[in-house]
Amino acid sequence: MQAIIHKTGYDGFGNRCVRILLLLVVSLLSGCGDDLNVGDAVGIFQSNHGHGLEVLDLNPDGTYVQTYRKDGSTVFTNSNRWTFEKDRDGIALITFYQFRFGYRDGSFSNSPALVGLQIERSFWGTPEMIVDPDLGYAYVKQ
Repeated sequence: MQAIIHKTGYDGFGNRCVRILLLLVVSLLSGCGDDLNVGDAVGIFQSNHGHGLEVLDLNPDGTYVQTYRKDGSTVFTNSNRWTFEKDRDGIALITFYQFRFGYRDGSFSNSPALVGLQIERSFWGTPEMIVDPDLGYAYVKQ
């Protein structure tokens, strides 16, 4: 049996494949969105910036402990409280009180401050708090 060739030069099979592929991609990406809750925020997160080891331990009682180690020694340990909330669009945000970043650009102050970080799922489903989306820096749940 011969395929009917349309004026465009193909039999439509390619169109079906593209549609199926797009449907599959949309289905997979829908799992990356707004399904985060406070339970996803509780636990141990580790920075991926490559400048020492920065660990955040978020406790269920709303407190956190942050430890920044570099070259085998502790640079600082910090603790205070955190909150989880979603905005009107369903974007999850964690707010840290009296937070200090371990690794930072020299132009920024390292004084403790109120810091809000968006939390989302990576492509693989792991919760991560985004620090710098351009550089790919985040605190990734362990």
